[in-house]
Amino acid sequence: MADPGVPQEQLLELLVQMKTLLDASSNSPEGVKQVRDIINTHPQLAYGLIRTMVSLDIVDQQAFEKTLAANLAQQQAARAAQPIPQVSALSYPQAAPTVPPYPAQPSAVQPPAHQRSSRFGGPVQPPPSQQQPPTSYGAQQGYPSYPTDPRRGSGFQNQPAPSSSYGASAPAPPAIPRNLPPEQREEAKKIRHTIRDIKKSLPEALPNTRQQEIKRIEELKKALNRTETTIKKARKEAREREVLMQARKEEKERRKEGKGEWYLKDSEKRKLILQTRFADMEAEGGQRKVKKFLEKKEKELAQKEKKARPYAKGEFYRDTRNERPEGREEGGRRGRKELRHGRSLDRATFTSRGAGSGSRSHGFGPRAQGGLDSSTGPQPKKVKFT
Repeated sequence: MADPGVPQEQLLELLVQMKTLLDASSNSPEGVKQVRDIINTHPQLAYGLIRTMVSLDIVDQQAFEKTLAANLAQQQAARAAQPIPQVSALSYPQAAPTVPPYPAQPSAVQPPAHQRSSRFGGPVQPPPSQQQPPTSYGAQQGYPSYPTDPRRGSGFQNQPAPSSSYGASAPAPPAIPRNLPPEQREEAKKIRHTIRDIKKSLPEALPNTRQQEIKRIEELKKALNRTETTIKKARKEAREREVLMQARKEEKERRKEGKGEWYLKDSEKRKLILQTRFADMEAEGGQRKVKKFLEKKEKELAQKEKKARPYAKGEFYRDTRNERPEGREEGGRRGRKELRHGRSLDRATFTSRGAGSGSRSHGFGPRAQGGLDSSTGPQPKKVKFT
């Protein structure tokens, strides 16, 4: 065991207090029990107390070693006397029998690691050198056991047993009060007072300091908003838990009356929470507050989805896809496109342009429309390049 690192002066003071306690109780069982409880509560002090008593010649070192060896031998003999369960070669090994509790011993003396109980509550077998040969499994040797960490004690023995089934209801979380918590309320109040004091001192502040104070006010306002948001969120979650717990309680009462099992869906939970929210809002501010809240939500939804408009679609809307832009003469590119799609335009628009190769390629002009014969009409002059 390692040195607990407690100063010797404190150990001496503890010894004096324990001696005073025993003298006051005249070494009665109650006084001894109180001293033992103190040591059991702080087992790390046992080693330091033994060292202090040995250094002050209060306890003989040889007598202490003999007592410790005799105690260990007694425990080993008691463990060796316990019967080992017989296990057949074709059956699964049975669980080890329950070991009775150890007899009371001084807290300063701890048994070796292999004599303590295992992590899972059963006894740990002694090292391989002290084990007896197994009576079954032929020539197969037993598995060696490893000592547990002495700092962990008996492992999971002190932990509560798990629930017997997965359907067991979990413990309810601690309820948060609906009123403002005192710490957060004081923090918000302090921030408001600080902002007010800074605003009062702004007219008298220097120009360089004024900008810093304005930035500080903005930071304080952000901190105040964060605090208020945290408070509102905590109150909202607490109210939702309260509503759901009330619904479960009512359902359990109905089951006692003979009603079958029934559980709320997630959508029904949300609907119940929303109804409770509107009811609380109406109780706090009346129908006017509920109406304002609904109008605000509708406005936010309209801005997000871009569906609600302040005017009808056909009132200010005009289809300009077939309109000609100003400054473009008729018969241009858009006019030819409309003619190909079957729209009737003025014939003079195209006859005035003549029968060129461009109009012939697009199907326009007098020749394309049947106005001139290709055999008798005027032909374009052929130009020879020399």
